[in-house]
Amino acid sequence: MKENGKEERLIGSAEELNKFVYLHAPFCETSRLYDPPVPINHKMAAKADVLPGGHFVKRNGRILLSFYTMARMEEIWGKDCLEFKPERWISKGECIIHVPSFKFVAFHAGPRNCLGEGSEFHSNEDGCHCYNQELSCTSGGKSSYFDK
Repeated sequence: MKENGKEERLIGSAEELNKFVYLHAPFCETSRLYDPPVPINHKMAAKADVLPGGHFVKRNGRILLSFYTMARMEEIWGKDCLEFKPERWISKGECIIHVPSFKFVAFHAGPRNCLGEGSEFHSNEDGCHCYNQELSCTSGGKSSYFDK
């Protein structure tokens, strides 16, 4: 959008987007259930080791991780693990619940975590906000979500 020859942003900073809890939660839930970037990942042990669950892994032993399956495990996500429930990401105080990356593996975990995680959420939320601004402009200034 241009005004007086200057570019005007439709949204504010990343901090402002963080206030939209009910916009962020569905993206988390979608990433959990439907967007494993690598459905199955494999690792190889550089040396013999014992996993936290007690399983022994030999040197050069391969471990397969099914992120698709982990996103649907009752032991990790509860009895409603197969349901699309964005509210699982929202606390009673209406803030986003931080889920450790070893549980929410859509962006991998540990030192090789995906660098694009923040920008993926930001660009999706930015796009939704801009789309809503367009709807707001064409519907007489009222929108269903952001003008509450």
